[in-house]
Amino acid sequence: MARFRIGPGILITAAFIGPGTLTACSLAGVGFGLSLLWALLLSLVLTGFLQTLVARLSWETGQGLVELVHSHTPSMGLRNILLGWIVWAIFMGNAAYEAGNVSGALLGLTPFFPAEFLATGLYKTLSLSGVGLGLAIVLWFGKPRWIKNLLFAVVLLMSLSFVITAFWVRPSMEALLSGLFYPIIPEDSLWTMLALVGTTIVPYNLFLHAALVKKRATFSSLAALKKDTLISIVLGGCISLSIVIAASAVGNRELRTAADLGQALVPLYGEVAQYLIGFGLFAAGFSSALTAPLAAGFVVQETLGWSSVSRKTKGVALGVLGFGLASLSLELPPTQLIQWAQIANALLLPFIALFLLYLVRKTKGTWILRFLLGCIFLVFVGLAFKTLTQL
Repeated sequence: MARFRIGPGILITAAFIGPGTLTACSLAGVGFGLSLLWALLLSLVLTGFLQTLVARLSWETGQGLVELVHSHTPSMGLRNILLGWIVWAIFMGNAAYEAGNVSGALLGLTPFFPAEFLATGLYKTLSLSGVGLGLAIVLWFGKPRWIKNLLFAVVLLMSLSFVITAFWVRPSMEALLSGLFYPIIPEDSLWTMLALVGTTIVPYNLFLHAALVKKRATFSSLAALKKDTLISIVLGGCISLSIVIAASAVGNRELRTAADLGQALVPLYGEVAQYLIGFGLFAAGFSSALTAPLAAGFVVQETLGWSSVSRKTKGVALGVLGFGLASLSLELPPTQLIQWAQIANALLLPFIALFLLYLVRKTKGTWILRFLLGCIFLVFVGLAFKTLTQL
């Protein structure tokens, strides 16, 4: 029997399960029960399809996604525009979102401390410096295998916390199957549906995955690569679906973040519910706060041709982390920057779909593959329109 081996796919799970995903899933469950599970399932299928496609292209060519753009864009002017756009969308977007990732991790810790201590400035100082220092140490000194093992443990514990919570809720099997496989669009649910898709299909995950698998030594075969990707998406899907199921038990209560879900479940399932949700939120924030800087470092590294182990690459990652920590410590909400980052990322997704369609046509991919990429392009156009109209 083949020995189980943790692949880079676990970093993809850690990346797309962040505070934003948990909040979107919580709001979907509270507002629409289990009726939008099909939209989440569809977004997971799309995510698996795109991550597998990008990983396969990078593994076969030995190039990351940025390097593929560089080598397959004949016009130097267009190439420079596209690369500049990618760097802006990934680096600045991840820097802006890092504040949300770190704050999500800190928010998840609140159930474990007395209210009197939480109200003091000492808690904020200690928690922010502690989490920030831990992340900085991992980013600077951590080796790829060590980081994978750390994130595997974090994601596994996060999965258990949310799956146990969903099990306590014990939803109707009929309602669960109907929500998963009988698509309906409840009134006023369109933006929530698009939010579920938009928080699951993350642009920087595609660049991160490509950078992690482009060396053939990473996997012995294409089948092993696909298996690793499938496991990572299924694991992330279980977490997202569990959050929706848990939130569906709350009823029509106002939630602003995933942390509010723990408090809302206390009257139904006791104090332990808020600890499970709190740990899950901490794990989601911590893991995303680790993978976002890594992705930004890889994108800048491939754009400028640095070594993957270069201190400059690690410096970029620490810069993304530093921006998030500074925003929180100085209480400077990066609202405007996040808005521009959302616009850049939303506009980046249709480009990625078109570029992948171009690569598939060039490699004589099947018409079914081209058709699916065309459909995904239309979905991404819808996400871009949603983002622009909301902002």
